[in-house]
Amino acid sequence: MDNGAEQDRIAARTITRVALAIVGILVAALLLLGGLAYYDRLSHPAGAEVYPVPPPPRIDAAPQFEFETYLAEQRARLNSYAWVDRQRGIAHIPIERAMALYAREAGGQGAAP
Repeated sequence: MDNGAEQDRIAARTITRVALAIVGILVAALLLLGGLAYYDRLSHPAGAEVYPVPPPPRIDAAPQFEFETYLAEQRARLNSYAWVDRQRGIAHIPIERAMALYAREAGGQGAAP
């Protein structure tokens, strides 16, 4: 008889089924993990190196010297004339000269966007 009130009994059969399903899933997961662990032990014997060890990092003995050398090379390039492509007539010029030429050509029109 359903009069809209709650029943005094619990559905023991439903609770038992849900509990058994949860236990079954847990047992299946444990068996699967155990099988994977067993396979891993068989395929990788103890003591065998699975992954190669990378070489140690190459540390510069004098990083400041190398950086100063790099900066000197860049400054020399910025302040020199040289051919980029001689056949096509393309050369690079010192940066100060390039800025002066640009300012003269722009004729005080302001900076380009």
